[in-house]
Amino acid sequence: MTRCLAGRSAGTVWRVPIVVLGLVLTSALVHAGWNLLLGRAEDSEAATAVALVAGVIVFAPVAFSVGTVSRAATPYVVGSAAFELGYFALLARAYNTGRASMTYPVARGFAPALVLILSMGAGQSVSAAQIAAIGLIATGVTVLRTTGGMSRSGFALGVATAACIAGYTLVDKVGLRHADPLPYLELAMLVPALGYVTMVVRRKGAPAVRRFLSAASVLAGVGVFAAYAMTLAALARGAAAPVAAVRETGIVFLTAMSALILKEPISLRQWIGAIVVTSGVAVIAIR
Repeated sequence: MTRCLAGRSAGTVWRVPIVVLGLVLTSALVHAGWNLLLGRAEDSEAATAVALVAGVIVFAPVAFSVGTVSRAATPYVVGSAAFELGYFALLARAYNTGRASMTYPVARGFAPALVLILSMGAGQSVSAAQIAAIGLIATGVTVLRTTGGMSRSGFALGVATAACIAGYTLVDKVGLRHADPLPYLELAMLVPALGYVTMVVRRKGAPAVRRFLSAASVLAGVGVFAAYAMTLAALARGAAAPVAAVRETGIVFLTAMSALILKEPISLRQWIGAIVVTSGVAVIAIR
């Protein structure tokens, strides 16, 4: 008998095979891991530049051997690339100015809330529970913001990063109707990778970037693509809503990693904030 994770919403029961649950949890762990690697780097911007180029190179042979991209996907690839470039630039800057354990929950938590708000603006129906979830996320982020570990600029960068996540999420939702996921992702990441490394080299110099040509940066780049690939594999086998909800456990994973690996002092308030944000995102996904 196949073990399943079941959830109920508006009369619908999702039954998620245990293999899907494993894929999503692993994806969340890998996603938190590459953020931790870039967040702990002495220069997160230079490390991110190396990671993006490494990821694009490593996954190119796989991406272009498992699917196609039609011409109709072109404007969505371009739009996604623009949001991805903004996402990585803002995320790296945020990690250079603050702790990953503070920035990550803000960026990951606010993004689905922004998608929901934009969906409401587009006339889509939204449940009362989802509206309440926005308040839950805001409460969790406020708890994080008031722990004293996040500056105003770090908070602003986190919110701006969330806006970019919401942007490419909405664009990709339509773009993937015209392309297979992995080659679409590769194309959408190609321009941001080349554009961002060029920006960083011009600002900091090639030697500063080469200094971060390390196993950690390459591993982070592989993690960027691997985490998304596992999410796609899970979505191919299970319902999107519970997959999206479970994936946000990455917020808790990164908080735990920061405490165990980086030995950061994670306060009870910070734990509460991370868990509340994760709970709010889960409600949005499954309600």
